[in-house]
Amino acid sequence: MFETTECPTYLMSWETSSETGLGWDWHSKWVSKDTKIMRFIKAVTAHTINMDRNVWHTLYCPPDVVTMAWALSNKMCTESKVCHCYLDTGANPLTRGQLIVDWRGLLKRPANITVCTKWSTDSFKEVLENMKV
Repeated sequence: MFETTECPTYLMSWETSSETGLGWDWHSKWVSKDTKIMRFIKAVTAHTINMDRNVWHTLYCPPDVVTMAWALSNKMCTESKVCHCYLDTGANPLTRGQLIVDWRGLLKRPANITVCTKWSTDSFKEVLENMKV
């Protein structure tokens, strides 16, 4: 799948997107605004918010919204690495169906995906603030 793509491909992993918690103050300040985009974000992230707050007791971080913001603003991703990535469709029960990222280039295959490894919460907030819907 990723090995045959001819256009630039970008990846924001769940781990990277959820690495930086935005905090509950961000949630109350931004998501509670009564705008069309914030009502949409609130609907999309309701389950994640509940799990973060009541089950995992972690800071709120909306991975889908973070990834969307990166698509709208390249400056949000502050560090990235171009790697070879592929979807394991083989018989290995440990990795079948998983996206494999060759971080060290051990497979000696051409890099095909830009993977965001760090992102800016300030740029994220700026993207949402400036979004027109």
